[in-house]
Amino acid sequence: MNHKIDINRIVIRKALKNDAEAILNSTIDVLNTSDYLISTIDEFKFTIQDEEVWIENFEKNKLDCLFVVVFDSEIIGNLSFITSKQRRVSHVGELSMAIIDKYRNIGIGTKLLNHFFEYIKIQKFNFIKINLSVIEENINAIALYKKFNFETEGCLKKSVLIDKDYKNLLIMSKTISN
Repeated sequence: MNHKIDINRIVIRKALKNDAEAILNSTIDVLNTSDYLISTIDEFKFTIQDEEVWIENFEKNKLDCLFVVVFDSEIIGNLSFITSKQRRVSHVGELSMAIIDKYRNIGIGTKLLNHFFEYIKIQKFNFIKINLSVIEENINAIALYKKFNFETEGCLKKSVLIDKDYKNLLIMSKTISN
């Protein structure tokens, strides 16, 4: 069941090292409630210290970013963007996002992507392409990405095994110019 909340009370900000435990907990919540992730809860072995290192890595590379979604002092989602470190593909970054189940489909994903695109516009980064992958049956996520002009570039058939059923993985991208 989704929460009815005042979307204007949502705060989106860069993740801080002291968010590690809350990010870890929200990730565990997402892994426990989503059928559309590649990782499973039993494979997820991150510790608070691992999360702290992960956050620090975003702080070290200024082209990468990790945003958290905060509602009533609780981290309820995040968005990460990681650029390639290889020179020939350094103009490309990988986007991923996750929102706790009870806060999905109420506009938070839209707000989060708006924040991300405003951020990269202000920063004037040199990358020109954003990639993401999404399980083909995740129609709500696909609709959100299409709203932001992501296009499907390809389909990796039977690439994800969920509950003894093979799922297709869509590769979506958006080309941007600053």
